[in-house]
Amino acid sequence: MEKVYFPSYSEGEVQIRFEENNSKGFAEDFGKALGYGFIPSDGPWYLFKTNVGEEKEAMEKFLGYDKFVHGAERRDLRLEKRWEILGDLEFLVKEMDDLVMEGNFPEKINEIKKYIEEMGEDI
Repeated sequence: MEKVYFPSYSEGEVQIRFEENNSKGFAEDFGKALGYGFIPSDGPWYLFKTNVGEEKEAMEKFLGYDKFVHGAERRDLRLEKRWEILGDLEFLVKEMDDLVMEGNFPEKINEIKKYIEEMGEDI
């Protein structure tokens, strides 16, 4: 049975991706000029605060400046959690190279399996 993904959107927040050569300072100033609060974040996607229920309008407003804005999306907290979990798993797997040489490989496999089981529905 295939699982269906349901996003967990953050209320009153959007994430905006600017064209490559634009800095964090540019993103913050650009959002403020449009009337949106900057939420401290690192690129390439920057977070902005909008009124709850006005996320779509905010995204459209940003996208109206396509010379500077490359994309706009609702902030999906569940997807962010998945990326965090994948980063953790990547770190655990990279450690395996050293462990193979030391003979602790089976222990690392069990650690990764336990981590995945603990994450449950988050992945």
